[in-house]
Amino acid sequence: VSQSRYKLQWEYNPDKRIEKMQIYKGYNKENLELFGVITQPVNGEFTDKSAGIRREIFYKVNFILTDGTETPFTEVLSKTPIEPINTETP
Repeated sequence: VSQSRYKLQWEYNPDKRIEKMQIYKGYNKENLELFGVITQPVNGEFTDKSAGIRREIFYKVNFILTDGTETPFTEVLSKTPIEPINTETP
C-alpha cells in the first residue's frame, strides 16, 4: 500500500499560555479522532506520514493552555492525496 505524507504548517503564535496542540484527523468531517499531540507547537509544522492515497482526509486542531483550558477547534480542512506519477519507463 502506497503512503503519502502531508506536512501541516501554521504560523507561529507567541502566546506563552499555549502548552500543546491537538491534531484531529478522519475520513469524514463529522467524525475526527485525536491523531497527534504536539508539546512544542511553536515550530509551526507536523508531518502526517500515514495519509494513504486517493482518499479524502480531514483535519482540525485546537490548543491546550497552561491552565488546562481547551480552545475552540479550528475549521475543518481537507486534502485528497493523489497517487504519484511513475516517471520511470521499463
